Amino acid sequence: MPIKKFFDDVPIKPLPPDARRWSLALKHATEHGHQAFCRLDRERDGLVFKVARLFLFIRNRGKDVDVLDAPWNQALHDWLVREKVPAETPQNEAERFGFALKDKFAPIELRFGDGFFSAVLVHFLRDQGFDEAKSTKEMLRAIHESHGLRGEHATICAEMIDDAITATADDLKRLGYPEGAREDVLAAAIAYYLDERFSITNGRLLGFR
Repeated sequence: MPIKKFFDDVPIKPLPPDARRWSLALKHATEHGHQAFCRLDRERDGLVFKVARLFLFIRNRGKDVDVLDAPWNQALHDWLVREKVPAETPQNEAERFGFALKDKFAPIELRFGDGFFSAVLVHFLRDQGFDEAKSTKEMLRAIHESHGLRGEHATICAEMIDDAITATADDLKRLGYPEGAREDVLAAAIAYYLDERFSITNGRLLGFR
């Protein structure tokens, strides 16, 4: 599938400086042979979500020996990826990366505007084969956007979207997911983002879809 192209190697980014407390816990875990997992906690409350939080679990033989949490922070998420700390489950991994896509896409949306970005994004995803992946297929079918835009601005916007998704794919590869699994997680992450951006679940809850 064309989705594989997003896992080509890209340069490793420098680590952020704002994870000192968690770094100590992770260092202690490594020294004692414990495992580390993270979790995005973003509970739905009707049509909205409660404040997102990140958790770090240090485990030994299936039992938590330390649990740290903090409000969602993109730099903290990126640091967890650099330290190769996976989420507890592939589903939560997709939610974590899907939520992180909001930050990755924000500068593109700001530059080109909401409607333009949405139209280019949907066309780009379909063009790159995401309409064939199980999780994104359902979301893309529920989105009714105008035909793909053309011109220099559309090309630049698509290139920036490509860069953001490629960076996400590289992060999943760094976490050690095998080829098929990381493609599934990437598609599920994009589906998570699309669901909220285009109010797909909310529309169904309100009886509009």
